[in-house]
Amino acid sequence: MSSVEVEKHLKSPPEGAGSPGGAAAVAIKEDASETERLVKLITGMGYPEGEARLALAHSNNNVQRAIQILVEGHGDEEDAATRSHRRSRRRIRELRSSLLGNPATTDYVITQLMTQQSNARALTEMLNGGSAEAMKLLLAEEGEGLEEEQLGRALEPESQEDSNGEEVEEGEEEEEEE
Repeated sequence: MSSVEVEKHLKSPPEGAGSPGGAAAVAIKEDASETERLVKLITGMGYPEGEARLALAHSNNNVQRAIQILVEGHGDEEDAATRSHRRSRRRIRELRSSLLGNPATTDYVITQLMTQQSNARALTEMLNGGSAEAMKLLLAEEGEGLEEEQLGRALEPESQEDSNGEEVEEGEEEEEEE
C-alpha cells in the first residue's frame, strides 16, 4: 500500500460502516422494531398493549421476565403507590371544589369522608390538632401540585391505633378487624 492509501484508509471509516451517528440511528431503529415485535408477541397472548409495554420496560425487553411480571404482578408496588397518590390527590381536589363551590354539599362530602375509618381518623386528627397548615393548603389555589402533596401528607395518620389506643402496624389492623 502506498502512503496515500494508508492515510486515506486511516482517515475514513471502512466502507459500509457509516458514520457513528448513522450507526446509532440504525441501532435505535432496530431496537424500536424489536420492541414492537415483542409488544405484538405479548398482546397476542391476550394482555393489553399498555401493560405489555410497561412490563417490557420494567424487564429491559426480556420477554420471559415481562410475562412473569404480568402473571405474578411483580412491580405493582410502585404502581399501587402511584395509584394511591393519584386517588389521594383526586380526593383533595374534590374536597377543595366542594368546600369552595357549593356550601350545601359540604355536609354531604364530610359525611361521605367519615364513612371510611381511615379518612374519619385523619379528618378528626386534622380538626382536633388545629392543623391550620392543612386547612390553608385545602383552601389554596387549585393547580398547585406541591401543595396537594403536602396536604396529602398532612392528612395521612402518623400511626394507626386500635380500639384500645395502642399503636398497630398496617397488617395487624386488618387481622384484628376480621
